[in-house]
Amino acid sequence: MNEALPDGWGASSPRHDTLTRDYAEGYGDLLEALGQANGASTSRTEEFVAFDSHVSFPFMNCAVPLRPIVDAADPLLDEITAFFAPDNDDTPFLLYALTPVPSLADRGWTLMGHPPLMLRPAGPADVPEPAGLQIVEVTTPDLLAAFDTTMVEAYPVPELQGRRTFGDGLLGIENWHMWVGQVDGETVGTAAGWVTDAHVDVEWISTMPSARGKRVGEALTWAATLVAPDKPAMLIASDLGQPVYERMGYLRLSRLTLWIGRRDSARK
Repeated sequence: MNEALPDGWGASSPRHDTLTRDYAEGYGDLLEALGQANGASTSRTEEFVAFDSHVSFPFMNCAVPLRPIVDAADPLLDEITAFFAPDNDDTPFLLYALTPVPSLADRGWTLMGHPPLMLRPAGPADVPEPAGLQIVEVTTPDLLAAFDTTMVEAYPVPELQGRRTFGDGLLGIENWHMWVGQVDGETVGTAAGWVTDAHVDVEWISTMPSARGKRVGEALTWAATLVAPDKPAMLIASDLGQPVYERMGYLRLSRLTLWIGRRDSARK
């Protein structure tokens, strides 16, 4: 039997075939929108979406395959590498795959991990109200600057400290929402949500150390989760955040495969 059987990926299958496929397509849409709004290089084909900011934090130079990669010699990996043009600092990039990927160590790449993809069906919510917390949607350049600084410090991301990561173009992206959490006028956390036609992608949750253990991060996560309350919400969990998300009703669906890639100039 030579006829290829459908696997739920690619142009022959609808993008809503599975929740995992739907997340991959929606995240690709988000990368393209963020990259274009932030002045980064972008690429979109039937097989991958990528953006490249040429900064030293790999999540800012990211590619999402839109089909499984089952062979380390897959030409798709060469196409992705070719998109990430050499630069003076040999900045890393990230392969953000929603399905298992074979070892890419022979390419000089480094396995970053397998974080879980989580889903919360639409439904009733028990939203905490931490004392003194105000959750404010980011609609001005000043609030965006506060969001930027807080997220970089809270994660933390030393590679991005002391610089503006997000340009004001992010304020004009349709269906993209950002919030900051403030206590006594001080910004202590961040959250963002990308509303697709099928789900909400919860992104960029961060909490400053001084605000942890007070359900501030959970309250911010609820702001993003419920930005379109009739839709299910999905997110990629960190080790720190996963217990909080499980308490909120998020369920683990599968695990991603993240590889940090090296530009051609860094491989020579």
